[in-house]
Amino acid sequence: MVDNSQLTQDILDLEKVIMMGAVRAELPWLYDTFTSLPLPLAHKVKRMWDDSRKQGYRAVDNARSQNIDRRNIFSTILRERNKEETPLSEQDIATEAQSLLIAGSDTTGITMTYLIWCILQRPELKLELQKECNSLPEEFRDTDLEKLEVLSAVIEEGLRLHAAAPGSLSRAVPRGGAHLSGYYFEEGIKVCTQAYTIHRDPEIFPNPEQ
Repeated sequence: MVDNSQLTQDILDLEKVIMMGAVRAELPWLYDTFTSLPLPLAHKVKRMWDDSRKQGYRAVDNARSQNIDRRNIFSTILRERNKEETPLSEQDIATEAQSLLIAGSDTTGITMTYLIWCILQRPELKLELQKECNSLPEEFRDTDLEKLEVLSAVIEEGLRLHAAAPGSLSRAVPRGGAHLSGYYFEEGIKVCTQAYTIHRDPEIFPNPEQ
């Protein structure tokens, strides 16, 4: 028996942690201020980040202790680290490993958690999705999954509402400046799109929170 109230609270805590991860990437000073506060969530966010950093160092250590000729991304970084004009430090490599571990596992886990949670909130949707998936052949392929309209819609909507990386995607204006949406931006200025806001624009998505 699933405790729905506890599951909902866990989801809400997870969402806060995700948002703070985006804050850390874009406003590190705000992240540092928040995690220094005597709050349970602040401690949880900091602990999760520290744990992921330790995993990054562990991944690098594991790659170093194995045969360096074994082909994987960490051993490749170690092998090439001193061939660049600006060699990577131990911390640089661990940070790269940490980013890859988070991007390759946390994003998938977070997305799947939200998808399941959203489906469980709507029993009629769950039945419709089950019916569609039951129509798959026994030996189905990716091309068969791509034809499932309900499944595709659920995934798209889940990503819209609960993106695993909801922060901005900043880009620098190129040399000579640029005109964007009727505004002129000088070169070097950073511009970005805010996924969270755009994905909840009622002019694009009627009933954006549903």
